Amino acid sequence: MVRVPSKSTLQEYAHWLEEGAMAAVLDQLKAAAAQTQADGSCPAGLDNALELDVVWADTTALKAAMHFPVDWVLLRDGTRTLLKAMALIRKHGLRHRMEEPAEFLTRMNQLCMAMSAARRQSDSKKQRKKVLRMMKRLLKVIEGHARPLPPTAR
Repeated sequence: MVRVPSKSTLQEYAHWLEEGAMAAVLDQLKAAAAQTQADGSCPAGLDNALELDVVWADTTALKAAMHFPVDWVLLRDGTRTLLKAMALIRKHGLRHRMEEPAEFLTRMNQLCMAMSAARRQSDSKKQRKKVLRMMKRLLKVIEGHARPLPPTAR
């Protein structure tokens, strides 16, 4: 079975030796693996000589900021996205009928901290549900401000 090394392992391999020393080792390895004897066998005990000029590796690793998708975290992420859009709209001077988007973000962050702190309380389930309801209410207000105006009101 072929085991493909992980991203961390490949990164570790990259720092084993300095570049010059690693190149010398790899050149010797390629030369030994590519040799064939007069009878066609490989001196390294392999059935066939190896071609080591090309290396195939899975390099699809992506460093991403990920978090577990619980309801309140998704609400926070949605809030941030809507508020960034509103801040952009305001920056271009299109609407000024609501409080600053940063105020909404501050309130949502406060609710997120309250949600995290609710776990440590004896009635945590009730507290978390209460904070989640407040988050939903705040999100509805934000959503109302983010919704485009109907064509007749423009």
